[in-house]
Amino acid sequence: MAYEAKWQGAEVLVKMPNTSLTELESWRSEVRTLSVLHHPNVVSLLGVVFAPPTYCLVLEAFEATPVRTALDTATPPGFFWTVAKAAAKVVAYLHHKDILHRDLTTTSLLINEEGVVKLTDFGLAVKLLPGAKYMAPEIVRRQNCTKEAEVYTFGLILSELITHNVPFAKHEMSDFASAVVLYGRRPYLPVDTPKRLAELIHKCWNHIPGRRPKIEALKKVAALQVMGDGMYPARSYPKSDKSKFEFQMEKDYQVREYMIAVEEIKVMQQQLRECFLREQVNHLENCAELRDKLWEKMHMRNYGAPGPERSSAKYK
Repeated sequence: MAYEAKWQGAEVLVKMPNTSLTELESWRSEVRTLSVLHHPNVVSLLGVVFAPPTYCLVLEAFEATPVRTALDTATPPGFFWTVAKAAAKVVAYLHHKDILHRDLTTTSLLINEEGVVKLTDFGLAVKLLPGAKYMAPEIVRRQNCTKEAEVYTFGLILSELITHNVPFAKHEMSDFASAVVLYGRRPYLPVDTPKRLAELIHKCWNHIPGRRPKIEALKKVAALQVMGDGMYPARSYPKSDKSKFEFQMEKDYQVREYMIAVEEIKVMQQQLRECFLREQVNHLENCAELRDKLWEKMHMRNYGAPGPERSSAKYK
């Protein structure tokens, strides 16, 4: 629960948790994190009240809109670069302090009418996993959250700023998990995405965490703002029942199913070959046994005694 108030003559936001153990632990986590953060792109902590049963955070009043809400409509010129650069700076700042936000999404990023961007919702910092559809492949596999995982999430945010579409929005968690982990799918990027920007995003999405760029390098996203007046991209792409990404997903699934069928046929062919070879070997062994018996009979008839043993082991 949060409400506006005045403290020392200034407008502030008072945030109060409920009394559940989970909520209190989240509240303590937010206190611990915010108490060491001092950055223009982080909602500032002004004070704490810890007097059971009263707990509250006193935060700066930042009248703003979640970036996700702003993306539901066409955005003004320069919106992409404003949010992208601020997000890169604040995440780099957190990582420099060895802090993971763990819930980095366009909902936890706020932007006001002056274009100031701030990160909020630190209750999950150093505690839980990131927003479901923003999880890196290794997090889906239940590995620990790392700085590399947040670089992957940063790449998703960049793609969302371009397309205005929430990553994997229309897919259930099971479909999302298989798409990301098994099929290596990533959100659709429009064909007119600047080449260097697209390359940067795809590097963030690398399936191998160690091959993703360091967040410090991502601060150089500002250097990619070389599209003249910096207005690209400043529109939302038309939405339909099926996005281009979803069509691509269906196509990939069909291709994947075809490839699986081909692999199954190859396995069956190999099994048939092995079965045929076994039959051939058995046939040779039977022939060898018959030959040995004939050899013994011929030797007995010619010499009156069994001949030297002849083994068919070489066929086994």
